[in-house]
Amino acid sequence: MPIEGSRPQTVVQPALNNTTTASIGRFYEKRQQLYGALDQYNKALICKPDDTATYIDRSRIFLKMGSIDKAQEDTSRALDLIDGTSQNSNLLLYYVCLQKGEVLYADGEFELALMYFHRANKIKPAQQTCLEVI
Repeated sequence: MPIEGSRPQTVVQPALNNTTTASIGRFYEKRQQLYGALDQYNKALICKPDDTATYIDRSRIFLKMGSIDKAQEDTSRALDLIDGTSQNSNLLLYYVCLQKGEVLYADGEFELALMYFHRANKIKPAQQTCLEVI
């Protein structure tokens, strides 16, 4: 029986910030729990809808799940966001170009994918990843 005048007990959960949520998404992704990762990336994008890195991560999940169209939308959105920012833009552009190339390759657009892999190679020529793909 509740005592008159007492407040109901509620559990207050701390609000997670964008970085924490994206990190949890990567945790799930490494363990191949794609739906959990997708959920965390969606939450991260709700908190910060202009986070390029999270769009890249979510695109990778969509690609692993076989949703090529959604993966392409996310890489295109990430590419659009990079044009407007200058902070870490080279590194982000490198990762966006790699992801865009992988998505296009999975979609069968081999020549366009090769163009994005070359673009990534121009940004970071010492990276072995681009050379292996090309």
